[in-house]
This record gives sequence, structure tokens and C-alpha cells, in this order.
Amino acid sequence: MYATITDWETEMPATPESFAEAVGHYFEEFRKVGATNLRFVKTGDTRARTMTMWPDEETAAFAMEAIEAMAGSMEGVTFITAEKGPLLAEFD
Repeated sequence: MYATITDWETEMPATPESFAEAVGHYFEEFRKVGATNLRFVKTGDTRARTMTMWPDEETAAFAMEAIEAMAGSMEGVTFITAEKGPLLAEFD
């Protein structure tokens, strides 16, 4: 498994909550190319972080291109940074 972690900032008209709703719709498209899980965390009044799980590094790299393109199309949402790497462990 491979993870992509992205940080976002919102400004009116977008809010972290409205952005979360939009990301939910995009996740259905990400799932079609291999995403297995997405978590969305509000990290501040205008900031959010996503963590998406992918089956492998190649799929994650392909998806990051689509994520960055999606980010540029949303009014009031700014893509801040992204990290990616292999999943080392998962605890429930």
C-alpha cells in the first residue's frame, strides 16, 4: 500500500467543510483508478489535510497529477503541499 498526504487551504466561498463534500465526490473518481481509502481532517479554521491510500507507488503518482489538476479547478481552494510514501503499518 502507498499513501498520498495533501495539505489544503480554503478561503471564501470554500470552507474546509464544503471542500470535504467536494472531495467526497472526487473520491469516487479516485476509487475508479485504485484508491482504497481517503481520510479528510480539518487542521485549522481554513486548513485541511487528506490522506489517500493506493495499491502501489505507480498508481499514487498517477493520481497525484489528477489531484493537483483538480485543486486548480476549485474556487477558494489552494493546494499547499503533498507528500507520499509506502505504508509501513496500520493500527486499528
